[in-house]
Amino acid sequence: MAKKVLFIGLDPSVVDCERWSHLNPEKLVAALRADESRQNELGYDAGIYFINHGETAQKTVRGYLDGDGFECPSWVPVSAPTPRNSSSLKR
Repeated sequence: MAKKVLFIGLDPSVVDCERWSHLNPEKLVAALRADESRQNELGYDAGIYFINHGETAQKTVRGYLDGDGFECPSWVPVSAPTPRNSSSLKR
């Protein structure tokens, strides 16, 4: 059985792409889906779960993980770090 991998991140529709004029929600989704496909090609059972800025993100992620066969023996909420270097979003 393939190991399940889940990419969790902001829904591209709520991302403010104004700082990166070369990006838009459609390009972000396309890039993320390409990464998902690549992981599947490598033998993983990869998926993407988009969240919004809302306070319900932790609850919805937990529900998704609990209901989709992911092994989460202990749930440790973590805060996402604030991006300090936007150079990782290259053209």
